Amino acid sequence: LFEPAAFPANTQVMMWFGGVDYTSDGEVVFPPVPLGYHKIRIANHPFSFGNTPELNMQSGFLMGPSPLFNLGFDLPYYHNITINTDDYEPGVVYYMRVYWQGAQQSQPTEFPQADTQIFWILHMSFTVEE
Repeated sequence: LFEPAAFPANTQVMMWFGGVDYTSDGEVVFPPVPLGYHKIRIANHPFSFGNTPELNMQSGFLMGPSPLFNLGFDLPYYHNITINTDDYEPGVVYYMRVYWQGAQQSQPTEFPQADTQIFWILHMSFTVEE
């Protein structure tokens, strides 16, 4: 089962996210490049993000295994954010949504969305240990 990541109190945590851009023909841009628009929202409810401010993510580069699938190769992660767990109430589950916009898009893509499979919503969550 998927559960929120558990972070210790009073800790700086860097989280990395991977996203790819697609051409107008639906092909993955390869090699992948950092997307120009990269934001994140963090809320204490899995479906209420409307009034939650967007936070800027940093661009960077990290190669690593997929946390969900054994693909046999590493994936590129280009965006990260560092949070201080003291900014979040212990024991509360927080949910994240990332927003990316590639060159071929007219508006940002939100992931996960409200109708996304529940395991993705849980995968994009954390709690601070009490």
